Amino acid sequence: MIYALYLFRIRQIEANERIKTEFNRQLTESRMEALRAQMNPHFIFNCLNSINRYIIKSDVKTSSLYLTRFAKLMRLILDNSEQKQVVLSNELEALRLYIEMEALRFDHKFSYEIYIDKNLDTDQLEIPPLIIQPFVENAICHGLLPKESNGHLSISLSSQGDSLEIIIADNGIGRAKADSYKSTSSPTRKSMGMKLTEERLKLAAENLEKAGSQKIIDLFDEQEILLEQK
Repeated sequence: MIYALYLFRIRQIEANERIKTEFNRQLTESRMEALRAQMNPHFIFNCLNSINRYIIKSDVKTSSLYLTRFAKLMRLILDNSEQKQVVLSNELEALRLYIEMEALRFDHKFSYEIYIDKNLDTDQLEIPPLIIQPFVENAICHGLLPKESNGHLSISLSSQGDSLEIIIADNGIGRAKADSYKSTSSPTRKSMGMKLTEERLKLAAENLEKAGSQKIIDLFDEQEILLEQK
């Protein structure tokens, strides 16, 4: 019995060490990938710190699960960032992983849902890579996180004629209150990210010779962001 417990503990320590080794490898690789993908480095390191919490607790199963998801997210971001266009299904997979990692970072403070119109062929439709993520990041960081509880994020995608309509809505604190937090948050990061996305949308519209637009609408307690490609 004692030997069995000893053997179990040894294996547990070895498993934990393997997770730590993989953790350090991901940390090194993520620094380079963050630069190439132009993703917020703070998100990268905060995700790894969240995973590290489970490692410290010797929760091998949970830390391994999220480390695998994190590695997959980084790979998708890296692969997608090297393409001018990616299929929507690929982009949505990366988006789901991103949201799950954000939920982990903030102790699942919010829930989320993604609705896809049944008439939308996500395996055929192509969009610029990482074009949705900045809007989702903005909704989470500036709308949902300041909210005390019961935060919810919804993303819906539908076909409107020959246009793709993406609506990102949250029941966060709204833009007016969010502005009051700017002094203690990262307005530069927000403006830079949104500005870059606007420029990418304009460029994509020019290449397709079609108009594109985006709207931000306050719905009482909810903030709804409409991103539309025509």
